[in-house]
Amino acid sequence: MNTHKHNQAPSGLLEFYPALKRYCKSLTKNAWDAEDLAQETVLKVFKKYIAGASSQQSLITQALLNKVAKNQWIDQLKSKEEQKCELVKEPSYEPFKHMADLHSAIEDLLKHFTEQQVLAFVLKEVFQHSQQEISAWLSISEGAVKGTLFRIRTRLRTSNLEKLKKEDPYSQELLEIIYEAVIEQSSEKIMKYITLNPVLRQKAYDKGVPDCPSCSMSAA
Repeated sequence: MNTHKHNQAPSGLLEFYPALKRYCKSLTKNAWDAEDLAQETVLKVFKKYIAGASSQQSLITQALLNKVAKNQWIDQLKSKEEQKCELVKEPSYEPFKHMADLHSAIEDLLKHFTEQQVLAFVLKEVFQHSQQEISAWLSISEGAVKGTLFRIRTRLRTSNLEKLKKEDPYSQELLEIIYEAVIEQSSEKIMKYITLNPVLRQKAYDKGVPDCPSCSMSAA
């Protein structure tokens, strides 16, 4: 506990500090976290029971400090868990997990969606590349990437591909490249294909998917 905080707290409160710190260590299992928790507990109790206009220092006991520390630690754990949940990547849809014929599954995607759409989908869902990376590689906006992911996921979940019509023929070469990349669990071949096909990057990406906030939110 630093000198500044020692000077703020009355001697009666500081008498409980050693035992409080031991209790905090039993909670946190870590000396650094225990020190921080003990200091936060003392400050919290000081503000509530001493710093106000009507001091209630007589109410401060070791049991009270321990209770405040425990509640404080529980709140911290909950906060950390919530932060972890926010940072965790959206679980992959795993479009090929239950497909007995991987080759046919990829072929179906290429039959119903443009090459750029399928590339974006595979790079995200299979190889977990970020939408920002995909946007840069395909020279399209992140909104277009999000819109495409939303559209393909929806179609696959509802098994509603039959109604989609695509005029452009798909590349047999790309079919084989994606197939091999998924089998090898490496996106290197796909990246090479994109690099060696500048025309692919210049094509109109997705006339059917607007770059809209609602699509972005749904696919984020």
